[in-house]
Amino acid sequence: MTTRFPISGSALRRTRIQHGYPSARLLGNALGLSIGQVYDLEHDRTNISEDTYRNLLDLFGLPDGALKVSGIACPYCGHPETEDRKSLGVVTNAA
Repeated sequence: MTTRFPISGSALRRTRIQHGYPSARLLGNALGLSIGQVYDLEHDRTNISEDTYRNLLDLFGLPDGALKVSGIACPYCGHPETEDRKSLGVVTNAA
C-alpha cells in the first residue's frame, strides 16, 4: 500500500496552468489519471499517492515539498500553504 497525503489543490491548479496544462484533462493524460481524479486533487477532496506526487514533481521540475500542505493557512486567501512556496514556478519581473 502506498502512502497518501494531502496537497494544496489551489497550488496544483496554479502550477498546472503555469506549466502549460490549461485543462485538467491534459494533466490527467500526462500523468495517467482520469479527469475526475485530477479534479478531486485540485479541489482538496482526496489525498495523493506517493507515486503520483513524484510524477507531478518530475513533470513540473519541482523539488520535494512544492505542493505538500504545510498546515498553515494563507493570510490572503485562506487556502493551505505549501511546504515550499517559492518553488511553484511563479514568474516575477526582476527588471
